[in-house]
Amino acid sequence: MAQSEPLMPGPEGKIPKLYDVEKGHKTESYIVAISGRKEKGPVVPVGRPAPLLEEAPPVAYKTVTETVVVRTTPATVGLTRDQLEQYRDDPFWKPLRWILFILFWLAWIVMFLVAILIVFLSPSCAPKTVQKWYQTKVCYQAWTPSLQDSNGDGVGDLKGATSRLEQLRKIGVQSFWLTPLLDSDQFSYAIRNHRAVDGKLGTSEDLTELIDTLHDKDMYMIMDLPVTTTSLEHEWFQRSSRASEPANQNYSSFYFWRATAPNDQFWSPLSAGVKDNFYMHYEGKPQWPILNWKSPELRQQMFDVFTYWLERGVDGFFISYVDYLGRTNDGTKPDSDGIQDVLRDIRHHIDTRKNETDSIKDKAILLFTTVQESKEKDKLALVNAGLNTVINYELGKVKLGTSVCPAGESTVTKCVNEILADVVAVHNLNEDFTPMWEFGNPFASRLASRVGSRSQAEVLTMLQLLLPGSNNFYYGEEIGMRDLTTGENPQRGAMLWDDSVNAGFSTANVSLPISEDFKNINFAKQYSQETSQVKMFKKLAKLRQRDDTLILGKSFVGKPVGQAFIFSRYRRENETTIGKLYVGAVNLGLEATSLSLSDIPGLKADMWPKAEVVTKTSNVVDYEVRQKKDLSSGILNIGPEQGVVLRF
Repeated sequence: MAQSEPLMPGPEGKIPKLYDVEKGHKTESYIVAISGRKEKGPVVPVGRPAPLLEEAPPVAYKTVTETVVVRTTPATVGLTRDQLEQYRDDPFWKPLRWILFILFWLAWIVMFLVAILIVFLSPSCAPKTVQKWYQTKVCYQAWTPSLQDSNGDGVGDLKGATSRLEQLRKIGVQSFWLTPLLDSDQFSYAIRNHRAVDGKLGTSEDLTELIDTLHDKDMYMIMDLPVTTTSLEHEWFQRSSRASEPANQNYSSFYFWRATAPNDQFWSPLSAGVKDNFYMHYEGKPQWPILNWKSPELRQQMFDVFTYWLERGVDGFFISYVDYLGRTNDGTKPDSDGIQDVLRDIRHHIDTRKNETDSIKDKAILLFTTVQESKEKDKLALVNAGLNTVINYELGKVKLGTSVCPAGESTVTKCVNEILADVVAVHNLNEDFTPMWEFGNPFASRLASRVGSRSQAEVLTMLQLLLPGSNNFYYGEEIGMRDLTTGENPQRGAMLWDDSVNAGFSTANVSLPISEDFKNINFAKQYSQETSQVKMFKKLAKLRQRDDTLILGKSFVGKPVGQAFIFSRYRRENETTIGKLYVGAVNLGLEATSLSLSDIPGLKADMWPKAEVVTKTSNVVDYEVRQKKDLSSGILNIGPEQGVVLRF
């Protein structure tokens, strides 16, 4: 056989010249016809053992294997090259090929364009709402002289505050509000110089370091900026009181002056015995003269003050006593229209200046205030005039026997519940109105002293961290500090950092009064414990930074059951709960209470078995953080003076 003839693969992967064929039941004639010769005996296929002849059984027909030579020729598929060449320039096929080629690419381009149109014209996902920094942040308000003394003179200062920022950042604090800051009479709102730091608190360079450190830690700086009152020693007042002199004529309208006093509550003579030169001041405080915002010269001076602090890096301003921005002629009542006019001008100036300054162009600048006894419609009017928010002052008055919490109840449960229900209802209907909450401030008794116990104060602090919007915490509330037992301002005692001398506040021999229980109640001790008030604070403060339900969700306030109630946060779209749902159970009473889950919006019965404990107050023993809880019964049990937060 010629070497060029192809062969079929043989056994064991070889390429033999002969092809083994199994005869099987084929006849001799068939074998002869195929091979052209008769068989000459058994042929053993390659790879098979030869059978023993004596063991072969007798058969009627002999079965053999015949070796057959198979000749194959390559099969030709399709047209040959020579055959194809005749169609290259064929007058029919050549145009047809071009037409098909062009149609292919046109179809491809059309499909590509259609795909792009589908992408752009299809309904897009709703953009994620991005809150401004002040709308959800945990703010820490410190009475500066009581936070941390850095130089051993017994007075807290800016350097001391800077040294404590990292500890505050670790527990979830995101903005820092110092009160006081500016040069004033005895740390008051009687400002001596709107551009100078009080020398007892530090220097201008110390403040720069503080602001830079805050920004390096992605934190925000808020300052008190009194724009309605000054000291009698302020340069503006001194020159305004001598406006008859040519050099001081431009200052004549900076304050309100009258030849006769309409009353003695808001008006005082410039000096004893002078009967024809009276100035308007804060009610009952002659040492706090009131600025006249109707004066164009005064407005420009104050706008320059705002510009100065914006350029220093301040992120937000608390405007104190906003109700004195406009007054009736006798000074006894606020002028609402005048106040709103001033606020619009302040906001316009800040926004204009911000847009003209590259370093702060993209920054949201916070303007806020508090107005005692104001109604929700009054707060909305101030926000519409230019403020970002107004503090809900009501929680700062939570105490039995007050106008907010009448006597007769054993705890403040019902008044807190009513306050939250009223305010939350307004904010649920006005989503652009950011609520701001606080239980404590430098001018009110501490929360742990106003309510029945430190445990109740911890429950309320937990509750506040669940509230929507911005939350201000007065220094020491994160560890349950109480008022001092002595002193003119017992709520301004030294911060309890640790159990060392002066609670870690100062190395001075003579320092601020220190709470007697600082060995047991201090920041360092609680931070080192697995379960403590500051650890609960940290958990919720950190969670507020990243959880959409706590950032954007609506709120539900359940009705009180005894001295307990439920507060929940949830998000819903098209009647469907999305994301996580949080339930806070608070009990201020002295008895364990069972609360129903059935009334909570968005919390369906099939979700009840899937609860997870997020955090709890430090005295809770029946729940553990991260524990899975099956609440199939629809009942949540909470012990006396305890709080727990669950996630569904």
